[in-house]
Amino acid sequence: VTLEGLLVGRPMVVGYKVNPLSLWIVRTFKLFKIKYAAMVNILADRQLALELLHENCHPDQLTPALEDLLTDPDKINQIEQYYQPIRQQLKQNAGQQAAKAVLDLLKI
Repeated sequence: VTLEGLLVGRPMVVGYKVNPLSLWIVRTFKLFKIKYAAMVNILADRQLALELLHENCHPDQLTPALEDLLTDPDKINQIEQYYQPIRQQLKQNAGQQAAKAVLDLLKI
């Protein structure tokens, strides 16, 4: 879902919880080797979407984070500017490549 948000250019806050036993296993055996959980942050290699994970994922933490995004146009613009090059990289001129593939099939 965060990838879809990035593709349509919408800033977001990510809330994610897992089963407590799963979380204990991951933390105990250090199985989580990436800096971020949200795909948008992984692709950007920085936190563009605030991640509220596990014990931090509660309405009293989500609400102010969402309000901040809804009321701070400068922050929204900054995030959208970071999204733009990532979206371009993901697109890879897909429309042109698809048209070329069709033309190649038709041998035009």
